[in-house]
Amino acid sequence: MSRAEAVIRRVVVSLVTVLVLVPATAHAFEAERVFQRDGWLLSVEGGAGSQHNFQDSDRQTGLDLRYAGLRLGWLPFGTTGPGIVRGALEVGLEVLYQQYHHPVHDFWAGLGAVGRYHFTSLGRFVPYLEGGASVGATNLNIPEIDSDFAFLVFAGAGASVFLTERVAGVAGITFFLGPRR
Repeated sequence: MSRAEAVIRRVVVSLVTVLVLVPATAHAFEAERVFQRDGWLLSVEGGAGSQHNFQDSDRQTGLDLRYAGLRLGWLPFGTTGPGIVRGALEVGLEVLYQQYHHPVHDFWAGLGAVGRYHFTSLGRFVPYLEGGASVGATNLNIPEIDSDFAFLVFAGAGASVFLTERVAGVAGITFFLGPRR
């Protein structure tokens, strides 16, 4: 089993476990109240990953990393749209820190603009799509980058499972492009 398959398996098992253990109070979940216009969301995020050579580049370091982020999001419109695409747009700022631990021990840290669309038509199970771009500083000294200043672009998908109207468990996958000079 590949590393990606193992991560996906852990995400699925975690989501199923959370769904089984959700308290009865979450059954009264109302997306329009949770994702109301001019609402604010605070997210604490973390994860791990590996660099993949999707372009068959001969300059590939093979970095492994851990990351942590703190996001403050704003809901400018509340829930909108028909049927299965009914949802809420979140825009925000995120402080992000990546710690590389193999084969080098370096970091990247920055601030970015983020957009996330929450699909709210499935009750307390709320899938999302996201994307963003960050600018930051790094001490990476690898063939792919030769600058202390770098951009990071990312996109991802996942789902929130609301345990109460104020607390959700979240699992997802994010693809980072960067850092790049």
